[in-house]
Amino acid sequence: GKPSASSQGFKRVNKKSSSTGLTKYMGDTAKSTAPEVGTVVVSCSALILESKQIVNDEAVNKKLDELYAKHKGKKITPQQALQELTTLVGQTTVEQAGLVLSNIQTGTLPAGWVEYFDPQRNLPYYHNARTKTTTWQKPSKSKQPPPPPPPPHDADEHVDVTASTSVAMDTHTIAMTGFL
Repeated sequence: GKPSASSQGFKRVNKKSSSTGLTKYMGDTAKSTAPEVGTVVVSCSALILESKQIVNDEAVNKKLDELYAKHKGKKITPQQALQELTTLVGQTTVEQAGLVLSNIQTGTLPAGWVEYFDPQRNLPYYHNARTKTTTWQKPSKSKQPPPPPPPPHDADEHVDVTASTSVAMDTHTIAMTGFL
């Protein structure tokens, strides 16, 4: 009894289930080709509100209010809200908002501040997305009372914001602490 006949049968079966193999393959390639970026998990409504503070433009804010109302009324999915938000304020602002929120969650920096890294000087520097100030000194949190805990959000409104900015700290810790 040679095993060739049975292995032929297996090949035929595998053809049918090749689609699962394909998605697994695609998932693996996505993992290996994706650049090292941190994924910040924040609620979409918080992101819209933070973007408002960063943009600080009346015309845009009106649109953001409309978007917020649509999102809160469940007229659109969090993913759609995120896309619309990105269209309104731009990818950079959305990323900054995500980083600001993540820093508030982790308590790394005072509200509004984001940490970047200067490869030329090999030093981190700090940018306040709300006031547009940049400094080499790490802003201290002692001047501010700790932010109030965020209101409980619907589980389904959490979105992943992938920050393509290079953050000096290990970005993977952000993804972990976002769930705490």
